[in-house]
Amino acid sequence: MSLQAMPMLLVNLGCQMVYILDQRLKAQSIPHDKACRVLSDVMHTMFDATFVEKMFAPQGLYSLTSTRKIFERIVHSSIMRLSEQSMDKLFDLMIMGVKYQIYCALRLEQMMEVTNLHLDTVRTMLSHLDDPVVFNLIEGVRARMARAYGSLSAGQLHMLRQTLQRYFLDKRIKVSLFLLEGIQSASGRLILPSPNAPSVGAVTYYREDGSITMTERLQLKSQEVASVEFFVHPEPLGANLYDKARTPATPPDRSFDTQQKPAAPG
Repeated sequence: MSLQAMPMLLVNLGCQMVYILDQRLKAQSIPHDKACRVLSDVMHTMFDATFVEKMFAPQGLYSLTSTRKIFERIVHSSIMRLSEQSMDKLFDLMIMGVKYQIYCALRLEQMMEVTNLHLDTVRTMLSHLDDPVVFNLIEGVRARMARAYGSLSAGQLHMLRQTLQRYFLDKRIKVSLFLLEGIQSASGRLILPSPNAPSVGAVTYYREDGSITMTERLQLKSQEVASVEFFVHPEPLGANLYDKARTPATPPDRSFDTQQKPAAPG
């Protein structure tokens, strides 16, 4: 188990929370100044220096129940108040969003790329706020993340990813947005990109001087999988899928899945 997974978990869950809160505030037509105050207060609490210091201390991951309590406290540090049911739904959406991103990361370094995109997107979302402290907090966390994970070996990154994957293993909550855009089946299974790189099965022949004489492709059993089993969403991992301004993805047909009622984001 990696003792360095906590910042990766909490920062990405927190950014997902900001995505969802922003969408909810807009859907409920909350006045602009009130919505700004909510997001500003949330960011101040989430990236508070004392909390960040504790977050980066080497430690095992908290339980899902304890992690939920952290984010409930963060949300309620603002003027927003959520019922237990609303908080449960919010946390479920956060969990499934980060689970999808961690499971889709084909390269170990991609986990950090997802985190940076999360931070970039949140900073852009809050760019209209007249609050330079928030931007300093975001950049401070970005710098801490770079220091914490930039020097990890491939083995340490692999252990980090395994730790996070195990954390989310039993969570299979159906999300309406994920179902509509093809990244989750009606049974709750996440639809991931194919693990096979385009070069798998390619054989290249070289001359003695290193030049290529011929390239051929072998038919491998490992690639004999129906394409419908995989799906690459057009939005980059870490992007705000709750942004109404973007063009929704068109998923492949999965009519063979058993339909079950999904959880809505609102």
